[in-house]
Amino acid sequence: MAENSKKMHIAVFPWLAFGHMIPYLELSKLIAQKGHKISFISTPRNIDRLPILPPNLPLFKFCQTSDAPRGKVTGKCRSYHRCTL
Repeated sequence: MAENSKKMHIAVFPWLAFGHMIPYLELSKLIAQKGHKISFISTPRNIDRLPILPPNLPLFKFCQTSDAPRGKVTGKCRSYHRCTL
């Protein structure tokens, strides 16, 4: 497969228990280093507890879920590195 192949936009939504977050974060950082866009989805509390990302990951974005009424999915995305995904 050619190195300049089409890049993907991957949504990562790990199980909300915090012990699952770090392994998925590490995997997501490796994928982002390969040039793929990552949207890492979790609760605001979990995202606030995660380590700060290194500046060499411009395609990585955290998306916070909100407390939405049952049956509705909403989210507020924030980017730490000036990227538009």
